[in-house]
Parts: sequence; C-alpha cells; structure tokens
Amino acid sequence: MNPAQQPLPLKDIHLPDPISWWPLAPGWWGLIILIAVLIGLFFLGRTLYCRGQLRREAHQALQNIQARHKSHQNDQQLAADLSTLLRRVTLSYSSRADVASLTDDTWLYFLDRGVAKTKFKDSFSAGAGRVLIDAPYKPTVNIDSTKLLKICTAWIEALPHKTEAPQE
Repeated sequence: MNPAQQPLPLKDIHLPDPISWWPLAPGWWGLIILIAVLIGLFFLGRTLYCRGQLRREAHQALQNIQARHKSHQNDQQLAADLSTLLRRVTLSYSSRADVASLTDDTWLYFLDRGVAKTKFKDSFSAGAGRVLIDAPYKPTVNIDSTKLLKICTAWIEALPHKTEAPQE
C-alpha cells in the first residue's frame, strides 16, 4: 500500500450530549425559591387577615348600633341590640351546645370572663352590663349607655383570634 493513499486515522465527528433539564441552572433555583417565598407570604397574610375578621365585623356592628342609638336615643332598643350582638358573636366563637343555653346570671358571668382579660374595671354581672338581662323586655329603662357601650367594646376587643368555625 501506498502511504499517500492510506486514509488518515481521524475519528468521526461526535456531537455533544443533548442538554439535560437536570440539574437546574442557578437562575432557575432562584426563581423557584422566590415563587415559594411569595406563596408562603400570601398564605401567611391571608391567615393573619382572616384571624381578625370576626372581631372586625363585631366592631363594625357595634359602631352601627352606637350610630343608631345616637339617632333614636332609645335605651331599650340599645340593650336589645347589644344583647343580640353579644349572643351572635359568642355563638360564632364557641359551640352552640356550650353557650346557647346560657341565661340570666350564667350568661353575665360568661361575659365577665371575657372582660376579665382586659384592664376594664366594670363587669356585666355587677356593673353596667347587668341591664342586658331584663332591659329589652321592660317598657321603660334607665341605662348608662356610655358604660354599657364601653364594656361591650372591651369584651369584643378581648375576643381571642378565630381561625375556624365552631364545631357543632
């Protein structure tokens, strides 16, 4: 054989392996972490907002009652509205079996436990809140509406954070 005719000992061209999707480039890792942090912040913010929703709604209802009382100055209606509001809020926080049957002094002592968590000195059972038992049913009543509204406001502010509906 003639050396000029002998083929060169070259290997064929080999293409590189196709680019794999794994492992990810650092930029993709940063994007995944950013998305995970944003999702976590969204759920944290939503949870914190929902925790105080019932309390905010109770405050709004109390402000509506105060505004109606300023316009009509009917103490009997004020006592009835506050009694209804406190019952509704209590049923939203506790199970129906625990609080629906509370009446008279047991109801006021239950409300006192909520006010005891605050620095407010008045109470439902021995103070301005005592009128909630019978004032809605009397034809004429004499109520210290300022103290009654303050004690109801203190009770609502002392409500614990609520994250889920009560269990029946």
